[in-house]
Amino acid sequence: MRHQSEDAGAAGIEAQRHRIDLRIETRPAARDDAKAALQAVRDALAAATAAPAGWRCVLMIPVFADVLEARAGASFAAVLRLVAVIERNAEVVQ
Repeated sequence: MRHQSEDAGAAGIEAQRHRIDLRIETRPAARDDAKAALQAVRDALAAATAAPAGWRCVLMIPVFADVLEARAGASFAAVLRLVAVIERNAEVVQ
């Protein structure tokens, strides 16, 4: 897994942009297992609350997903790149 984050705030709103790269490798070579693992991760992310307390997720999209041969027939890798933007919850003042 690889994770990068950067400030994404504007107009006085505190926000962060996160890029997360996930890699799931199967051994021995099992393309179907890699596909199933990738789908399980995508399903879990779709149902997840993706922000810590006091924050809310305003965008979460997969920008890349594929299953690739990793080591000349020895294994397959499921790869998922996800981009998420979270912002600090603002209290509603009436």
